[in-house]
Amino acid sequence: MRTTTQLVLSGLLLSAVVAGCAGGTPDPADFGYRRDAGGALVIVYPPRCPEPDRPAPGDVFGASVLAEGDNGEEILWSARQPRSQAVRQGEFVVGGDTSFAGEEQPLKGELPEGFHVSVVEAGPGGTEVTGADGYVDLSRLDGATLGPDEYMTRTGKTLTRAEITSQKTCG
Repeated sequence: MRTTTQLVLSGLLLSAVVAGCAGGTPDPADFGYRRDAGGALVIVYPPRCPEPDRPAPGDVFGASVLAEGDNGEEILWSARQPRSQAVRQGEFVVGGDTSFAGEEQPLKGELPEGFHVSVVEAGPGGTEVTGADGYVDLSRLDGATLGPDEYMTRTGKTLTRAEITSQKTCG
């Protein structure tokens, strides 16, 4: 009887711990996206938590857009060297040189309905480290009415820039 009670209590404790870890903040945190007044796609990247090789959340150093092609994943656009503090803090325009000074791969045609955005962060000593990847589903923007500081997410939520930034809690 005692063993059965211990097993049941252990199972309940494990379930509570797993449920506590599974709820709340999306992992990975949602990127935000919207069209600006000129129709360009603006991405908002949520900062990452500090890690052993990255003592503080890194500034955005570059970004790429990737989509599935005939031969696997294909880079549709890639750029480095942020032009402003806003870009370093994670808000940038896809395509062209508006946000980044060094466009490594100019935007190939129109963006598909769904694609991934991959971010490179500035690491210790001026190195580059891999940031997070986020999924963009442009069909979510169809018919959406967004306020001046609102962005759509892959999950269909509308969030402000501050909400996107604060969705990742570091502990």
